[in-house]
Amino acid sequence: MEDPEKFDPGLTESENSASSIPQSKGDLKSPEDSRKSSHSNVTETVKLSLLKDQIQLTGIESNPWSDNHEPLLTQFIENPSSRIIFIFIDPRNGLTVSNTLPAFEIEELNFFIKAEESVVNAENFNDLIHFGSLRVGYAESLLRLLKYHFGPTVFTNQSWPDGIRNDFSGQIHKVMAYLTDAQYRTAGHTVLYVPDEGPVMEAPEAHKNKELVQRLEGSMIHWTRQIKELLNTQEALERADTAGPLEEIEFWNERCDDLSSLTTQLNLPGVLKVCRFLEKAKSSYLKQFVKLAKLIQESHQKSESCLKFVSMLREPCTELSKAEPKDISKILPRLMHTVYAIWVHSEHYRSRERVTALLRKVSREIIKRCKVKISLDDVFSGYIERSQECLRECISCCVNWKSTFDHLTRVYGKVSGNSWVLDHTNIFAQVDAFIQRCKDLIEVTEGQSHFARKSEGKQKPMPPFAGVTGPAVSKSL
Repeated sequence: MEDPEKFDPGLTESENSASSIPQSKGDLKSPEDSRKSSHSNVTETVKLSLLKDQIQLTGIESNPWSDNHEPLLTQFIENPSSRIIFIFIDPRNGLTVSNTLPAFEIEELNFFIKAEESVVNAENFNDLIHFGSLRVGYAESLLRLLKYHFGPTVFTNQSWPDGIRNDFSGQIHKVMAYLTDAQYRTAGHTVLYVPDEGPVMEAPEAHKNKELVQRLEGSMIHWTRQIKELLNTQEALERADTAGPLEEIEFWNERCDDLSSLTTQLNLPGVLKVCRFLEKAKSSYLKQFVKLAKLIQESHQKSESCLKFVSMLREPCTELSKAEPKDISKILPRLMHTVYAIWVHSEHYRSRERVTALLRKVSREIIKRCKVKISLDDVFSGYIERSQECLRECISCCVNWKSTFDHLTRVYGKVSGNSWVLDHTNIFAQVDAFIQRCKDLIEVTEGQSHFARKSEGKQKPMPPFAGVTGPAVSKSL
């Protein structure tokens, strides 16, 4: 006899069979739900693989994907407002997925950008997603792309409306000029971007094209700005508070190379072609540029002369940069004789301001060597004797530098009759301030010795005080 709970005559056989299967609410899904869930997982996996297949990073084999990477990738795929994502290898954390650019320099980076707000799927992937890879030196890569791809396409295309082509050409020239400057400036070089619009510039009436003239004038204005900045770099070096004599030598070496390169660039066919074109157009910017070009040539000759003389200081200044304060006094006479020889024979350095600036750099180097010797940790940790000896040694070094300068200045005036009159205060202002600070630190060590009873990092015991008031005096101290 059938159990009434298991058989209902009002149901069909198949329904009774289905109803006879034990079920618990929420435990089982219908076949349709299972198919949808499975299809959703497959679709998501396909979408993720579409992104992952486009990623090309050096070393990605040793930095595998993990579950931590998928949330941001999924958000980029399914969230229309998520428009950009970056993938790179962090030196510390390995493979990284982020929706913001890294705050530090990395060797290689992959990017994915949506052209519009939309959900990504297999059908619209190629039309919706722009992706690519960037490496260190991106400015050079972008400059090469503009120079050899976009530039020729725009400059030689006569099918575009004149207004659009003129505006786009002007913007390309401006971007390429700044990219060229930015790329080489970091290496300390000045490189001129030379615009080339192809056959358009060679037409007989091309100099009457106002838009073309304005574009080439824009490039010449940028050249003028670059040349002015290069000519003013000497003033920046003299205002630097940390530059020493070796930095002076290195400056003239780099400046000579930079001016030599720029002199060569000014004679390139492309630069001369732009100058001739603007000369036909009677441009008002050409006169100033030609004047600055002559100044560059004169500055190059002066830089070569300065480098020849100031290089004489390399050996004594290298010894100075490695010397202990107690040994500096032995180097100073030779260094002073060399500076005096430069002052006598160099046309550029034969001025009160130039030699004063050079000797001020020597003062900075001496102070720098003394600062390396002094340990503030020793001073404030109670190493009294050691710190006082070091501070007095530094004071003696600075006093010897001043006395050597005064003595040799008198000798030069008597022996050669060609005495220099320099700004003594300017040369030794920092030295005098440093001597005073050393004396202040000696007072600090004496105070620690008297009141804190410190000696070589240890505190001495309290001395006994006799008499009725002895305990009170000890307690107050």
